[in-house]
Amino acid sequence: MAAKTLFLGRDGTLIEAAGAGPIDRLDTLELVAEVMPALRRFRDAGYALVVVTNQPGLGGPAYPSETFEAVQQFLARLFASQGI
Repeated sequence: MAAKTLFLGRDGTLIEAAGAGPIDRLDTLELVAEVMPALRRFRDAGYALVVVTNQPGLGGPAYPSETFEAVQQFLARLFASQGI
């Protein structure tokens, strides 16, 4: 049987999109409603979950990599704490 993989866009699918700019601070981070139960259902159905993200300007002066990584690592720890 082939492995099942679900590719998920980060901003707008897992976390609320922040209008015109990147989600670059933890105090602006907001999960999409019911995202954790939905992800657990996919996990329980045997899917491997892959998060993808497009971050224009990442690494530049207006959006340093460290800023992105702080949010990204928090999300990774949050999902892991929920078994995702």
